[in-house]
Amino acid sequence: MTAVKVSSKPQTVAGIRKLLARLREREAMARARFVKGAPTKEQRTAARTNLDAVRRSIARWEQRLRAEQQPTIGWRSLRHVCPWLTDADARRIAGGMGVAFRRYDITTPQRAAMAVAQMAHESDGFRTSEEYASGDAYEGRRDLGNTRPGDGRRFKGRGRIMCTGRANYTSAAREFGVDFVGAAERLAQSPYSELVSCWWWKTHGCNELADAGDFVALTRRINGGLNGLDDRQRYYARARRVARYLTPR
Repeated sequence: MTAVKVSSKPQTVAGIRKLLARLREREAMARARFVKGAPTKEQRTAARTNLDAVRRSIARWEQRLRAEQQPTIGWRSLRHVCPWLTDADARRIAGGMGVAFRRYDITTPQRAAMAVAQMAHESDGFRTSEEYASGDAYEGRRDLGNTRPGDGRRFKGRGRIMCTGRANYTSAAREFGVDFVGAAERLAQSPYSELVSCWWWKTHGCNELADAGDFVALTRRINGGLNGLDDRQRYYARARRVARYLTPR
């Protein structure tokens, strides 16, 4: 038995499952040959090498299957909203948003389009998941829980809807079981940047405002005012054109 070769790479979940079934049959045959033993040391080594190769191939395709089964949103549609995104960045962000949208019920075209539009504005067209400013302006802000020296910089805005301040980072850490207080920069990494933002979205009643179609009220809820309303509406106009592809699937 030679090393595993895949003549054509499957592109669907069904295709990956069929391939894994064939690979597991090969693994059983390779394991039987290895257990049975071979007359020479070289043949035993070859049998072990072949078994290891089959198992590595199975592990790779199982990982691919898990990734394919994760909910996502249409990354090309995300690029329609923000055409400057690279394919790699669009795929990464879409993956995080798919998981977050599913978990926090952003599952209708209207909710998804409004969420993408608002988050695009808040994160500079998904170019960043960390506030550009230093965070010094938040130093000593007790309303944000910044009671210790350096908290302003340490807990500056991160995410797609910028989570700001020690108190909010602490709440997010409790929700997700991730130490965002000790390692604040993790909140800027996908999928946490999307998960935390969508958690905030749901717990602050944004789904209901989206259902009501009140984009202005939604902007007030997120921003506290109407800063950047025109920009948000431009993103929303783009997102509406591809809204059905922005829902998790």
